[in-house]
Amino acid sequence: MRGAGVVFGIILILLAFIISPFMLDAFDSWHYTEATTISSLTTDGVTAGNITLGHDLYSENLDSVKSISSTNTDDTPAPAAYYESTLALEIDGLEENATRTLTVAYLTDRTDTYLPTLATTFPILIVVCILGIGVGITYRSWRS
Repeated sequence: MRGAGVVFGIILILLAFIISPFMLDAFDSWHYTEATTISSLTTDGVTAGNITLGHDLYSENLDSVKSISSTNTDDTPAPAAYYESTLALEIDGLEENATRTLTVAYLTDRTDTYLPTLATTFPILIVVCILGIGVGITYRSWRS
């Protein structure tokens, strides 16, 4: 029984080290979705437009744009670029010489102050608990 406890404890210790980077990333990416709507007009030869977002795009990454919808059925809107200084999202795939209403759903950082504080300490607490349990099981099994 002693060997099984030691092995289980070592597995818990290794598990804590393996999952900690993933947990930190998961807790860091707690965010919420916001939608911004704007009416847009394109002219001859122009198939792109800009929309100013209400908040920063999460991680300044275009993958944080979850959906772009247009009232013009001929549009195939897709994010092309993001300009952090002006919060402008450039959208390609718009039909030229047309009017539409664009709605962008995107991920942004949380704006509350309580959750980010919890999010930075909670994963560390979980890893320390798993480590403590693993060390405790290993020690008690070895001493038995």
